[in-house]
Amino acid sequence: MTIKKVLDRMWNWKCAQAYNEALITKAVSEFALFILKDLSDKFGDCGWQDGSAFEILRINNQVVAGLLGYEANEGLDDWVKMK
Repeated sequence: MTIKKVLDRMWNWKCAQAYNEALITKAVSEFALFILKDLSDKFGDCGWQDGSAFEILRINNQVVAGLLGYEANEGLDDWVKMK
């Protein structure tokens, strides 16, 4: 395995896969493994804009926007005043 494969999986938020690749890649430091293990435990393979990391942001942004009288409009890619 190569560092590039670890990085590619990190880029796509595939934390568990990145950690598993890092385990069999000789050039990965113990501290990097520690961080990747932590991310793997917390987020698994959530993927880009999926899963736990993005979901926390999406939900809480919607709550705050609602409290401010706005909601997301995906078609406009913008916040709009609630009716």
